[in-house]
Amino acid sequence: MRKQIPVLFSTPMVQAVYPREAKTQTRRTSGLDRINENPDLWEFERFEENVKGGLNAVFRPKGGFSLDPDWRESVPCRYGRKGDMLWVRETWRKYYKVDEAGYTQLDEEIFDYAADGDHIPLPMVDGDGFTMYDKKGNERYIPWRPNIHMPKVRARIWLEVTDIRVERLQDISEEDAKAEGVDRVYQDSDGNFWYEASDFLREDTELRTYKDGFKQIWYMINGKKSWTANPWVWVVSFRVLSTTGKPAGLEKEVGA
Repeated sequence: MRKQIPVLFSTPMVQAVYPREAKTQTRRTSGLDRINENPDLWEFERFEENVKGGLNAVFRPKGGFSLDPDWRESVPCRYGRKGDMLWVRETWRKYYKVDEAGYTQLDEEIFDYAADGDHIPLPMVDGDGFTMYDKKGNERYIPWRPNIHMPKVRARIWLEVTDIRVERLQDISEEDAKAEGVDRVYQDSDGNFWYEASDFLREDTELRTYKDGFKQIWYMINGKKSWTANPWVWVVSFRVLSTTGKPAGLEKEVGA
């Protein structure tokens, strides 16, 4: 049976999946920490099935790193295998409908997603419809909650894994960078990024690359040092199954 596995997406990356439908790949370092302590000392050898029916990536030390020629490092993949499903955790907030009389209806829950762009502050109200204030007298607002705390029952975006491989981060191709759902950008000699739509771009279209766009996103999420370290990453390709909730007719849930 196919596994159903949670995966965290930032708001821009959620928007790249829905509604833009531009993102069909994601790169992750989760679980590869030991390998990435010294990434230059390892080379990927193969995938193998583990006892739980998942995939392990098997790495071999490069020459001189180990005196044992048969030694391997096996790393379990946290993103399943081809055919498994990923349900996306995204930034969210929850509140309740207030009726015409001003009373909060606790049985009518409303769920918002930050990726939809509705960032209007919403005052918090009690069960009688009165605005709530903190100890300093400031009006309280309904907070946006981190994606890691989003419940599975509220996941609207479901993906099917179509391929998994591992590679070094900087080996990403221009085609794969586009599949990450980023915009093409130009990086100038000072290290500044300019988006394709910018009036400041040079005419040389070869400098407007998706890879630079991906690099900028990676900088924002993981920092420049992570790009320079050139870690091993999982490359997870997927197709969208649903953007409106759990698809109907799925097998009984297995795993996470």
